[in-house]
Amino acid sequence: MFTYRITPHTTTGFSPYQLLFGRFAKIAVETNFKVNPLSGEIVLQKPESYAEELENSLKFGYYQSYKNKMARNEANLFSHNRGRSVPQYKTVNVDRMKPAA
Repeated sequence: MFTYRITPHTTTGFSPYQLLFGRFAKIAVETNFKVNPLSGEIVLQKPESYAEELENSLKFGYYQSYKNKMARNEANLFSHNRGRSVPQYKTVNVDRMKPAA
């Protein structure tokens, strides 16, 4: 089940975990510190920075998800309408439709 929750979906481009929590999934060891990927140095997080980081990543995730969904809808609509002709409606003269006396 964890694998499903962290796998990005094609429609949104994000995993359900990212959309719900605003960040990538972490294991228990990673929750209290960050590791600098370049130097390998461990940096402890400040509690107040976590809330700001979470808010920003949630906003970004929702915005990107919305953009991805709209792009997918537009692509689906284009695919659906491909090859369809515009309907041609005939107009009727209302004067000719008067009831017979």
